[in-house]
Amino acid sequence: MQHAQIGSTCQYHRANTRKIGYGSIGEDFQAAITNRGDYTGNDTVAARRVYMQYTAFLENPSNYARFRERLHIILRLTHNHIVKYHKVAVCPTLVGANFEFLMDYYPGGSLKTRIETMKNSKTLLDPSRAVQYSIHLADGLSFLHQNNLTHGDLKPENVLIECAGDGRPEKLLISDVDGLVTLLRDAISSLSLWHGRSSARYQSPEILGAFTIAAREDVWSAIPGAKTDVWSLGSIMLDLLRCITGDHQEVLRNPVTGKVMGQERRLGSMEFQAAVVVHGCIPVVNAPPPVPPQLAECVRCCLQVHVNERLSAEELLRKLDYCAL
Repeated sequence: MQHAQIGSTCQYHRANTRKIGYGSIGEDFQAAITNRGDYTGNDTVAARRVYMQYTAFLENPSNYARFRERLHIILRLTHNHIVKYHKVAVCPTLVGANFEFLMDYYPGGSLKTRIETMKNSKTLLDPSRAVQYSIHLADGLSFLHQNNLTHGDLKPENVLIECAGDGRPEKLLISDVDGLVTLLRDAISSLSLWHGRSSARYQSPEILGAFTIAAREDVWSAIPGAKTDVWSLGSIMLDLLRCITGDHQEVLRNPVTGKVMGQERRLGSMEFQAAVVVHGCIPVVNAPPPVPPQLAECVRCCLQVHVNERLSAEELLRKLDYCAL
């Protein structure tokens, strides 16, 4: 594969000693713009280097063509709550191609880190801020879906925080919208990547495994779609509800039998997956004061077992806007 650059004409230097995170497909490093070209953003950016074991997939011409088609869409996206991608660089090496994404850098870190910090410090989240966070994510997700894109791997690790400053309020942005995880899952023709790399707690039942509830065998599909993203967003919003009350106990309930799991101890990842796939359990949404009842209802509308009963991202955004009034 030849050298290729898709997107901005800028040049950058990646600082290997400044790793700022890692994800399902690669590692993120802080980088600096060395030649701006047509780039008009900040001098400090983030560069994601795709793990070498996945680049062989992209070296296949057919797979790369699919990937490139999505990238051309992603690079054109500009939205207040979606991390901006600027370019993709493809550089051949002796052992295979090296793929790197260049995107905006947000020193505020991820929502996962923010939630863990609040849990460890026993800090409570203001209800109005939980509503605003949810609006930010629903707004970004709705925009993706309006552009016929699904995320497929939405979880707190893939939500970044832009800190307040210079008159700007704090805001959340959805990251990892490149879709490479989805393409890899399709290529592998199994859900092993999904199960191993992605947190089961944010994946919908139809992704975790096909199973039957209440004798309805026609509702499941293992193909990620817009309603899959909505379940994931609902799971993130449930985390925010727990941050409001400080009660981070994760409880699952079977909607048919009423059986409850997770009250005695926290379920492990595989236990959680089995509870959802085998027993048909769904997260319990508790909403004691000061949780806004409308926000809790929005979460319940996202965490519907049957795909067609979930809200769309656009419908969710309208309900959340009403919560903010």
